[in-house]
Amino acid sequence: MNNNGVSLLNVVMMQMKCTEERELNDLDKYQKKYLAKAIDGVRDDSASLSEWNELLCALGSNPKQDCHNAKKSVIRILSM
Repeated sequence: MNNNGVSLLNVVMMQMKCTEERELNDLDKYQKKYLAKAIDGVRDDSASLSEWNELLCALGSNPKQDCHNAKKSVIRILSM
């Protein structure tokens, strides 16, 4: 969670104006590219591993073992 007590998934959902997790999968390619670029600028350790994995699961992927690989997977999924 960030300093305001908001999880990474919630920050992403607010940024993309999603009210439910499943809506992240309905983003168009431009929204996904925008989000991938924004996430690329986020430090790996700015969120916990469980937060990165929560975002990965919302995007339909499997959890990873470390923050760096989880972040890379999020960016890869959004860049497809």
